[in-house]
Amino acid sequence: MEVNLSRLLIGEINVLTKVKLFILSAGLVMTACTTAQGLPQKPAIKASKAAASASATPVIWYDGDKQRTAWQDNSLIAEFGDTSNISSKSSLNDEEKTLMLKQANMRIWQVEEGSSPRLLAKAQSDAQATNTSPVFREGGVLKTLPGGVIVILNPALDSEQVKNWLIDNNLTVERQLNFSKYAYLINTAPGLPSLKLAKQLVEDDKLSLQYVQSATPNWWAQKSKR
Repeated sequence: MEVNLSRLLIGEINVLTKVKLFILSAGLVMTACTTAQGLPQKPAIKASKAAASASATPVIWYDGDKQRTAWQDNSLIAEFGDTSNISSKSSLNDEEKTLMLKQANMRIWQVEEGSSPRLLAKAQSDAQATNTSPVFREGGVLKTLPGGVIVILNPALDSEQVKNWLIDNNLTVERQLNFSKYAYLINTAPGLPSLKLAKQLVEDDKLSLQYVQSATPNWWAQKSKR
């Protein structure tokens, strides 16, 4: 029987090629598995982001009739009062803190992660301490509440109606604002009282719009550097 040598040789070459390819692919798989064991674990990064977001509390406020959300940073506290002497009377003097920002009548402190609600409660119970407020973040902007609510009343109201509305709601006008004769700064303590009163005035008057056109917390917002 006549044997075709060239076909046999080609067949042997094909078999050897397949064996080499199998060995090569197996080696690559083993190398990949070994390398993966030495890689840093990415879930740790995700966990740290989750921990950071857990330190913020959402709060709702109204900008006119538009509802907006700011996030209370639970590692920051604002204090209002004389800052000429950084060691002046403060309910936070016994706490570990780092000065983050100082202006003429305000300081923002960084405190232990998640501890600001407890420290704010402590500060508000100290009648002689400087006034305090949570610190918020919204759209990358640092914000806090020095006190007061900016209210724009219905232009149809006369002065007697405005006076009666203020009395009925136990509100005190700090001053009338320049941008409108219907705009007033209503007095509140710094911090959450400002936020709560603004929201209450909008929601109580929402159905009738009889008195309040808008009620906005008197925000202090950090100016962006350009």
